[in-house]
Amino acid sequence: MATTLESENSRTDEDEAQMPNGKQGGWITFPFISGSTIGVGLAAAGATINFLVYLIQQYNVRSIDAAQIANIITGCLNLAPIVGAIVADSFFGCYNILVLSSAIQLLVCVVL
Repeated sequence: MATTLESENSRTDEDEAQMPNGKQGGWITFPFISGSTIGVGLAAAGATINFLVYLIQQYNVRSIDAAQIANIITGCLNLAPIVGAIVADSFFGCYNILVLSSAIQLLVCVVL
């Protein structure tokens, strides 16, 4: 019985020794995460508005049709992470999909 208590105490001491002293995460990181989310939202809204203007002016699409096209494309882009997660989990693995999506994103940035 005494050895069991001693071994449990030593495990607890080892676990406490492995814990970092500093506090990680919490409300300290909240402004950075919320700022990043707001920035991505503003960029997506700006791209959608520019796409609407481009459809109306360059392709002479009626405004209601352009809005429907933009909503369909935005909805598909919002579902892309779910499709990517299913494909990564079922077929290829996390790192292969990460490399492939990074390469596609780089290609899009270079082309545009």
